Amino acid sequence: MFTFEDGAGVIISQATSKYESLFGERFPLYEYIGVTQDDDYDFSLQGAKRLSNVINDAITRNEPVPTPSGYADRVY
Repeated sequence: MFTFEDGAGVIISQATSKYESLFGERFPLYEYIGVTQDDDYDFSLQGAKRLSNVINDAITRNEPVPTPSGYADRVY
């Protein structure tokens, strides 16, 4: 079970939706858990903002982030 700080889910959802609309593929969110987590939450508010920056950078470069082989088959 993942933990979300209040407000983090909205930021992550908006950023990933924007990414997925532009690139036509799912954003590999769990590959970025190291960006989103802090000592208390898997998805912290500050981490959500950092993730949003990663996504906006990919959009600016017009290059999707790499998705590891087999990512969609993993169970979290």
